[in-house]
Amino acid sequence: MTHDRSFTVSRFANRNGVSSWRVSGYLAGVRIRKNFPTREEAAAEKSALDLRALQSAAGGVRAATTFLSDDQLREAEAAFRRLTAAPNELVASVHNRMPVILTAETMPRWLGSEPLPEEEYRALTQPLPAAQMQEREVSRYVSNSHHEGPACHAPPEAPPPELALG
Repeated sequence: MTHDRSFTVSRFANRNGVSSWRVSGYLAGVRIRKNFPTREEAAAEKSALDLRALQSAAGGVRAATTFLSDDQLREAEAAFRRLTAAPNELVASVHNRMPVILTAETMPRWLGSEPLPEEEYRALTQPLPAAQMQEREVSRYVSNSHHEGPACHAPPEAPPPELALG
């Protein structure tokens, strides 16, 4: 029996009558079903599972068990989350670094099963051209690292009040 590799997110009422969100599907023939309190959390898990399914389908790309301590694992996760490059002209006015941004064209090579040659690694970690980005104001909601989801992209509700000194 074969299973589709895609995952779905659906809303349901749990046994307490509270609305929850469920991610379901199959990964390597194993049924996956996980529940989340918010749609954003479910969507993030769906994305992670979709990526794992793609990696599994690609062959050669697989998760590996490691024997890292909790501190070592946190350090490794932090290093992978913060891959940065020199800023492009759009970002340089606000920060001296910017995240490496992979495009649809560069992602397959980055996630490939072979180590990248040094020159290709350098080419993939160049700043994204400013012409492919846009600058706009967002609310202060985005400043809290615990906040995720579409609300982080919302425009500010009102300009901040002027400070009166004196």
